[in-house]
Amino acid sequence: MRGGLRCCVIEAFTGSLAGLADALAGWGMACQELPANAGESRIAAASADAFLVDTGSHAGTQALRRLTALRHDGGPPVVALCRNDAVTAISQALASGCDDAIVFPLDEIELEVRVRALSALVVAERERDRRTALLADYAPGDRRSRARQRHERTVERPQVLLAGPPSDNQVRIANGLGPSSVAYADTLRSAQRILAEREFDLVVATLPGAGVAPTLRPADLDELDMPPNAAILLAGPVGEDAIRNALEQGFQDVLPMPQAPELIRLRLELWLRLQRLRGWLRDPVDGVSATLALDSLSGLYNQGFVLDYLATALRGRPAGAPLVVLGVAIRDIAELGQQHGHALANRLVAGTGRMLRYLVRAEDLAGHMGQGEFVVAMEGASEASAQAIAQRIRTALARINVETRGGRQLPIEVGTGVVAVTRAEDVERLLARTFRDIAGSRRQVA
Repeated sequence: MRGGLRCCVIEAFTGSLAGLADALAGWGMACQELPANAGESRIAAASADAFLVDTGSHAGTQALRRLTALRHDGGPPVVALCRNDAVTAISQALASGCDDAIVFPLDEIELEVRVRALSALVVAERERDRRTALLADYAPGDRRSRARQRHERTVERPQVLLAGPPSDNQVRIANGLGPSSVAYADTLRSAQRILAEREFDLVVATLPGAGVAPTLRPADLDELDMPPNAAILLAGPVGEDAIRNALEQGFQDVLPMPQAPELIRLRLELWLRLQRLRGWLRDPVDGVSATLALDSLSGLYNQGFVLDYLATALRGRPAGAPLVVLGVAIRDIAELGQQHGHALANRLVAGTGRMLRYLVRAEDLAGHMGQGEFVVAMEGASEASAQAIAQRIRTALARINVETRGGRQLPIEVGTGVVAVTRAEDVERLLARTFRDIAGSRRQVA
């Protein structure tokens, strides 16, 4: 989640946030500390994926304004650090246009939750920039600016589904976002029905009181035929243990309630922005780039783009840091085409590609290498998590059947393999070996 993230902590006074920097470093982040009065050029030159700015001094608030101005021009995300008794500083932080605000004092688990959200935003923006740079080579003119701005497109409202019995907490969220942005589901059945009918950017499971179980849990979404793209959050009067349990269950963020409506709005807007960005990452490109960068059969990126992407991703990684790549292959696809017709084989490839787009994270790049062989590049994932996703893919693809000309329902049979790549020159060799291993292994019916 957080490995490889480079943070720059801007301190109001020298050493004022040493404990925070130590905590971030303990989570595997590269953390640089600078005083707020270090000077505009020195702060702007800091090599960081995100800035955390202490607003406890005038110099700190000035640094926050400068960094949020850079953010508007495409700079890294900015988080304001405020004391809970400094009402003016909180107001200034919210007005500055920062991505998030952390109000001190807070315990370690709350800090971890906020850093999770920040890490997700950084990874998604890094992925957007990488793909945009590559796509610029596939089309002339202003494709770069158009590609980068697509995630800013207007979305239809409502954008947020509040799942849970009516409560004051739902009213607080609706007031923070605006009532027209919100839809409601008071039972699990109604939530699943609504999610099956349309997509939302966010699903927020709201708790009416302490100790109450949420109406909707992340695992409940697995019962839907097509997993939704929504991020699922938990909001309510929760303590430290409840927050940890929620994260273990798969909730992507937890909003302790009650809290100021301004903070509620800020944090949900961060997730709405992140979800729009993820929507852009999932959505195939159009125009000239679609012809050159996409595989028309699967709807995924084609072999050439995938190899360019992997080479770029590996060149930009720290020495020795592997990029986990998942291989997925439809078994015996050539024989299936010969026995039942190439149209059936094409439908298998198209159905697998369509499912892969929704089964992997938006930040993961999925591509079709040809002949029913697929690749998923998983930025920031471990081999263990890749194996878990491989199992999820096998289970989901088991639900797909294609009909032969004789009316027989034929299931998809797939094999998977995981490889960790550290050098760009090893990519094609390791992928070829992975697909040979899949083909030569015992038949594994999804």
